[in-house]
Amino acid sequence: MDHTKLLNLNKDVKGRAVISRANGLTLGQVVDLIVQPQNGQVYGLTVSDAEGQEHFLAWNETEISAEAVLTNNTDLPGSTSTLNWPEAVRVCNEVLGAKVVTETGDLLGSVTDIHLFGHSYRAFYYVTPAALRKLFRNGFLLPSDGMRAYTREIEQNCCRLIVPANVNSVSISPSKISSLAALYE
Repeated sequence: MDHTKLLNLNKDVKGRAVISRANGLTLGQVVDLIVQPQNGQVYGLTVSDAEGQEHFLAWNETEISAEAVLTNNTDLPGSTSTLNWPEAVRVCNEVLGAKVVTETGDLLGSVTDIHLFGHSYRAFYYVTPAALRKLFRNGFLLPSDGMRAYTREIEQNCCRLIVPANVNSVSISPSKISSLAALYE
């Protein structure tokens, strides 16, 4: 795989088959990505097997090819319910849709897409601006290491990414995101 390639989580990873290099069997399908939201470190994937049970597959045990996610494993490790990730979140279940708010309380928008760049596949969040701001500019790409905090609001069933008031984001239209990959290598 070309590690300078930009990966869009929803288009290039989620839903892909996970195939064992050792025996050629399809082990399951990618359901979600597990990351540390404040620094973008990718821990691994959640994979659903034929019975619908979810398993955790460590990121360093995978390779994203043009058609599938490959692993040297011959079967999937234990259920995700037995794992404890105190700092990690499921990107599709928790980060997509999260509100992005500055330390001073200004709503910048919400996360509408996730992109992975470079050799380490660090996560970047595409933020669609809040309604009033949307009229005046495109969305922006937020490097995950630009955040101060990540909070879960259980009662309101939402999550928030807290960023500095002077957040270092790159304003960009969705069609131009792939041209930024070289900047973050």
